[in-house]
Amino acid sequence: MDRNDGIYKNLLELVGQTPMVQLNVITKDFPGNYFHFGTINNHSSVHVFRYIIQLKISHLRFLRYYDGTSPGIFLQLVSDFFKLKDWIGITPTIDEFIELTDPQPTNARLMELFGIDDTNSSRYSKFLKLLSINSTSENMVEQKEIQKQLFLVKIKLKSKDKQSQLINSTFDWNDKLSVQMKMYYPDKKELKKLLDIT
Repeated sequence: MDRNDGIYKNLLELVGQTPMVQLNVITKDFPGNYFHFGTINNHSSVHVFRYIIQLKISHLRFLRYYDGTSPGIFLQLVSDFFKLKDWIGITPTIDEFIELTDPQPTNARLMELFGIDDTNSSRYSKFLKLLSINSTSENMVEQKEIQKQLFLVKIKLKSKDKQSQLINSTFDWNDKLSVQMKMYYPDKKELKKLLDIT
């Protein structure tokens, strides 16, 4: 734990010493709102530090509880977890976490951090415990139904062409609507029927 506290303090100290650059000035001509490493590295005077900051400093607090030897891998799992949780609106189960994020690295990272002898659910329970998240919820079915309806409202706001394009596209774990569709309407025929798409 002392080693990770040191990393945490050193990173915060390093971030505090970097020159301040207004991100909106650097990125005003870039499409979207997520800035990738290459973009930041090429167009920022802060370079790599901006990318590190983007990992969300709030996620660094979880290093305090992690005593393994791979803090970078742990932080990537934390980042993937909270992004997915935000997108689907509920705490994902282990199967949802693996299926709705890049499954190969997610599963490999869980095994690397929490051992290969345990089951996936055991590894995931250990991970959630480090995040202080209770994996069971009394109203999970109700929450899923609410999120399912919210997704349906969002997709109905799109044109029929966009709806059809999204439904017929392959799953992309980097696209919020694609992830939500796979989570709440894995049967594309059901979704087509609800949206009157032939």
